[in-house]
Amino acid sequence: MAGGESFRILWANKLFGISYTNAFKTIFFERLVEAIPVALLLIYILHSFPSLEIKFLPLIDSLTLKSTHLLFLSFLAAGMIL
Repeated sequence: MAGGESFRILWANKLFGISYTNAFKTIFFERLVEAIPVALLLIYILHSFPSLEIKFLPLIDSLTLKSTHLLFLSFLAAGMIL
């Protein structure tokens, strides 16, 4: 997986004469399209994840736990974007 996209850009340029910019845009768009369903499934999983029972902490309702999951998801998404 590592370096495969770079190789595909070089291969498309050498074999088909496609410019580096257009090859990069195409591969970037392909990866973006693949990331959208994964992100949606992650949101669904975090939303439907059963609430955890933490015995040593005060009562935490399901809304707080889901808010924590949503905050974690937003940090993960921001990290992936950067």
